Amino acid sequence: MNALEKDLRRQVRGEVRFDAGTRAAYSTDGSNYRQVPIGIVVPRDVDDAVAAVAVCRSHEVPVLSRGGGTSLAGQCCNIAVIIDFTKIDYIDSTGIGELVGYLGKFTTQNRKLILVNPSERIQKLLKLAKLDVVFKIYGSEEEAISAESSAGATARA
Repeated sequence: MNALEKDLRRQVRGEVRFDAGTRAAYSTDGSNYRQVPIGIVVPRDVDDAVAAVAVCRSHEVPVLSRGGGTSLAGQCCNIAVIIDFTKIDYIDSTGIGELVGYLGKFTTQNRKLILVNPSERIQKLLKLAKLDVVFKIYGSEEEAISAESSAGATARA
């Protein structure tokens, strides 16, 4: 077990997978591309995801967010630690606070924070808190890429 895997196992309560079979399963999406990831983290909650990103940052390892693995152009495949958000279907006020905090940091850096395919429960919670108008929310990675690419092209024109 390498240092990255040890640190992830120590900091993350969710699943941490570095075995060859799991890495092979995550090496593809709906495209023809194949990239074997470094490892996979399936967080229990937002705090787990934040901890995983912090560990990866400390090891200077790239991170790739993954939802359903349905992208058609290889966006879900890379040599990185994949954080699989498919099991997170609840977010509490702390998690919302983290998202709002990151949104603020990203905005000051002239970067974007978008949410892709959050669960129905999370979408309802964001709508209830009127945060659905603050965050850009897309139903799929393809939709997000298309919309953001179009927005970038419009901004440059």
